[in-house]
Amino acid sequence: MKTLEEVDEKVTSLETTLERFITYHDLFLRRLERDIEENNKLIEENGKLVEGNSKQIGECVRITEENSKQINESNKLISRLAEENSKQINESNERISRLAEENSKQINESNKLISRLAEENSKQINESNERINRLAEENSKQIDENNGRINRFIEENNKQIKENNKQWGALAKKMGTIDEDLVAPATRPVMQKYFNCEPTFRGIRLLKHSGSESFEVDVLVVCETQVFMIEVKSTPRPEHVEEILAKVKNFRRFFPEYEDKQVVPIFAGIVFSDEIVKYATKKDLYVMAYREWEYMDIINFNEIERK
Repeated sequence: MKTLEEVDEKVTSLETTLERFITYHDLFLRRLERDIEENNKLIEENGKLVEGNSKQIGECVRITEENSKQINESNKLISRLAEENSKQINESNERISRLAEENSKQINESNKLISRLAEENSKQINESNERINRLAEENSKQIDENNGRINRFIEENNKQIKENNKQWGALAKKMGTIDEDLVAPATRPVMQKYFNCEPTFRGIRLLKHSGSESFEVDVLVVCETQVFMIEVKSTPRPEHVEEILAKVKNFRRFFPEYEDKQVVPIFAGIVFSDEIVKYATKKDLYVMAYREWEYMDIINFNEIERK
């Protein structure tokens, strides 16, 4: 079966041939008309010679008859070519219509297939969304339940930690080991948090002698540029503030190896009354104690720093 392009090419070729033939025929007719016109003029001019020139007239008649015959043959050829061209054009149109019909049929079938696939895909997407929403709802419910259990566990754990700290503080106070069991273990995180320093040495109950005098530090923490003199009291009282500030003045005499470091005194204990904390803050003395029985902390650091 010829394709649409081949049919168009054939039609174009036939049209070109027909145009050339018509052009040739027109030229031939114009020449013939010119010859007839010249012959008629010749006949008019030589009317007197008609009788003597019958032979020439016969020749003209013969030429005219031949020309007429050629014209008739040309007309027949034109008619035949026109008929063949019309037939080919009709066949081409039929092929084009048939191809267009087949193409339209295929397009309709493709559209039906696309619609069916789109409908099936939409159905699958809706089912997937329903499953996702259901899983998300179940997951959210499970997360809420887990968060509730975690929060309850944290709350119970914090409560237990506070209770343990209270019991541990009471026990350490009773046994006189507050500095060893409570204060000393907390010094590293406290120094890092508030003074941005990493302890290189930590000592408990360091005793130094100078002649007949002695000097004891409950907890001593050394950093690169600072040394922390921490005095621990099981039952803090306001007068301890003055005692610690007076004691720090003699620190370098008994610990000359820290002459190049800043001495930072800290008043430590389990719990402090608001009165003592306010008084220590007024004197720029840091207070280290339990913060709501959760962890050891400097509870007046910000107040002193804002002064």
